Amino acid sequence: ISIYVLLGVVAWTIFRLVIVAREQTPRQALLHGVLIVGAVALGTMLAGCQLLPSLEFAGLNYRSGGVSYAAQVKHALAPPQLLLGIMPDAFGNPVDGVHYGGDLNAMWGRAYRAYTETAWYLGVAPLVLAAAGMFLRPRREAWFGLVMFVAALALAFGTPVNTLLRAIVPGYEQLTGVGRAVMLACTAGALLAGLGAESLLAAEDRERTLRVVTAVGLAVLLVGLAGGLSAWVFSGSVQASLEAAGVTADLGGYTLRQIARFVALLLAGCGLIGWGISARSEWAWWALAVLVAVDMGFFMQKFTPEGPKEYLAIRAEVAEEVCRRDQHGRIVSVGPDFLNRVAPNTHMILGLQSAQGSESLIWAPYYRLLEAMKSERLGFEQIDPAHPALDRLAVRWLLTPMALEEPGWAMRGEWETRLYENEEAAPRAFLAREVIGHPSEDAVFTAVTSEGDPRAVHVVGDDVEVSGGDARIEVAYYGRNSVELCGRMPPGSELVLTDAAYPGWHAFADGVEVPVERANLVLRSVRLEDGAGRVRFVYLPASFMAGMFASLVALAILSGLFVATRGRRR
Repeated sequence: ISIYVLLGVVAWTIFRLVIVAREQTPRQALLHGVLIVGAVALGTMLAGCQLLPSLEFAGLNYRSGGVSYAAQVKHALAPPQLLLGIMPDAFGNPVDGVHYGGDLNAMWGRAYRAYTETAWYLGVAPLVLAAAGMFLRPRREAWFGLVMFVAALALAFGTPVNTLLRAIVPGYEQLTGVGRAVMLACTAGALLAGLGAESLLAAEDRERTLRVVTAVGLAVLLVGLAGGLSAWVFSGSVQASLEAAGVTADLGGYTLRQIARFVALLLAGCGLIGWGISARSEWAWWALAVLVAVDMGFFMQKFTPEGPKEYLAIRAEVAEEVCRRDQHGRIVSVGPDFLNRVAPNTHMILGLQSAQGSESLIWAPYYRLLEAMKSERLGFEQIDPAHPALDRLAVRWLLTPMALEEPGWAMRGEWETRLYENEEAAPRAFLAREVIGHPSEDAVFTAVTSEGDPRAVHVVGDDVEVSGGDARIEVAYYGRNSVELCGRMPPGSELVLTDAAYPGWHAFADGVEVPVERANLVLRSVRLEDGAGRVRFVYLPASFMAGMFASLVALAILSGLFVATRGRRR
């Protein structure tokens, strides 16, 4: 989303600089451009402590090499979803217990996308204002808004315009959610609606203005009715398939209600606009503003609805049982379908540590391992409990509603869901029994995804003789940015913590820094030549330190400018 916001800001800035150059002088435009670049540079420095780590991750995530154009446009909106700009729930809304937009995506060869990834809304009255304003007074700002609106829709609906941005915008080839460009289209639509309202208010020829508004209203009505009735026909086919599967749903009636809502908003909006033009009534324009605000508020309330407050204090007995048995144990969850399992990111709310990736951007080596652990053996593509890499990742717990009989997994009870324990998992932290060298990362990957001792460590390089492989290591402290381990770690031992070895982690053995290495492709390990009784891992990446320095410099510059300008005013 931020890339589309930046693209919109850059386009508007260039547009305004061109106007300054034409209406004033090129020198003035250059001066304004330098000031804008300076402000952007200062803002970038101020946000450096966040931006630099993000840029570092952009080069380390699994999309760093870019996704193919075909994979990118597969996540675009389907052409019929153009209708959602004036009828956002034409294909259902999960809040109403009805949403069949996913079927529409599949019909057009698109990937399944949730309602929040496909729904968008300009508003009916704003669309009338925007179109009427373009006909009455097509100013250059309106032309800019129209071009941005069309370009944004071209991006969102997966046209070859995306190829152009892949070539000229750094990082664009990593994006998959191109459908989100509709946000830029909505911004352009709001600009056009505002300019249109201004044009209607300033119009002197009332009769011509009313004719234009009437024509625009009729055109919007015809388009909306044609699209709405097409959606109604489509809902009938979906309803037939649901009824064949034994599911009862009144999709046709729901779609007709959306058409009725659209018609009512259009009539009310055009009526208020006509009243405002013919009677020069401020009350009409105020009433129109209220209508638009209520309409948009209703859409947003259903787009991001408030959940039941009792969910904030939800108590999961199975999570409490996992924490009671093993506070730092890692979990995975599988289910018969996508919903009937621990949903992505939910484990954090429950205080559990999941080995499954929950974000769209994941460190490349870890993503490679996650993909290798998946299969469709349990119904759809998800983590396979039988995969040996789970043992190496210290995945001790499995949460699932399914009754499983998997080697090495023992059922420990049933609460909100079943809980299984992996009796063959490596400890959360341990001393390696052996360190096995391999010539390449691919060879390490092959070894890690094959059967073997979960406490044997595979690395790129030579074999290493180690000691103390059966000593018990305790997790003394586990925080977001630091972990402390303690135990008897003799000289020559290899300590492994089954957390991601993402760049930026430092290790201190009894206060002395030692290098952090990668074990088993993705895990954190340190070689203790002199032994230790306590090892502390601390996350402090160089990118964050450099970014923090830039942020402090920017803060100092801003403080200096504030003091200087305040003194000058006095």
